Amino acid sequence: IWWIVGQHKHPLAAFMSKEANEQYEGLPHWTTMERSDGPGSPSWEWAEQPVFTAYALCFYWTLGVMRTMPSEVLPANIPERV
Repeated sequence: IWWIVGQHKHPLAAFMSKEANEQYEGLPHWTTMERSDGPGSPSWEWAEQPVFTAYALCFYWTLGVMRTMPSEVLPANIPERV
């Protein structure tokens, strides 16, 4: 679910009004925000990562192994935080 909510388009949109869905699609999402491994490193997005890498991160986070939210998956908008 965490991966689905991080996408611009997702199956949950069927339960949203057209206006709410358009607003949601226009928000930044954690899967599509540019990230970098450090100064001078190329930028990347979670959506570009191999499926296994993204799945492993989401699975690990969902299990609650980490007590706090990692900076790698920091929610980028209010619906992702809820």
